[in-house]
Amino acid sequence: MRYRHAYGQLSWKKADLLLGKSWNPLAAVHFPSILGLHTAIPFRPFGRGDQVRVTYRPTDKISILMAALIQTEHRSALEGSAAGDVRSNPIPDMHLQLFHKTDNLLVGLLSEYKITRPATFTTGTLGKFVTKETVSSFALGGILDYKKDLFNAKASVLYSQNLSELYIAGGYATTSIDATTGHRTYSPSNSVSSWVNLTYGKKWIAGVFGVTSLPLTGL
Repeated sequence: MRYRHAYGQLSWKKADLLLGKSWNPLAAVHFPSILGLHTAIPFRPFGRGDQVRVTYRPTDKISILMAALIQTEHRSALEGSAAGDVRSNPIPDMHLQLFHKTDNLLVGLLSEYKITRPATFTTGTLGKFVTKETVSSFALGGILDYKKDLFNAKASVLYSQNLSELYIAGGYATTSIDATTGHRTYSPSNSVSSWVNLTYGKKWIAGVFGVTSLPLTGL
């Protein structure tokens, strides 16, 4: 048995507070209009997690989202000594988003920063050692949603590092190994993904959906 969403939300005139398990903020907005339930994986982030999320609306058109998320159901790939447990990560995944919305147009900026601890101990020729080595990564993207009568245009672009938990291509690589202690250092991989979705109609809808994904070298 598995639960997908379980959260509570408090709402005020200019703010919302969400506590619990829900969509990862990078996956919470701007779904393309396609028939597939996969919502454009692996070109669009997809995942859920336990979080504290605050949405503040200073005006009717502008909203700011801030969130701290702990990876639960969808997790970063870790080494064997961490056993897939991200509780050893030093901080939650941090999110900041900015949106401007009118009757016909939505424009948004998305960002994420996280620190992953790939292993909790290492083994070398001198024995077993505790390790606190981490790898830092970030993501930065933008979304666009324009509506005019029966026409709807949506687009998104995302530059990301180590978003494997959200089904985006990439992760991190080991850059050095100390044979005596097994200590490792890491570097995140980089990728750029984007998609465009054009639809027309209401009862009968015609649409075009196109995607690109470009893996880049590590830093």
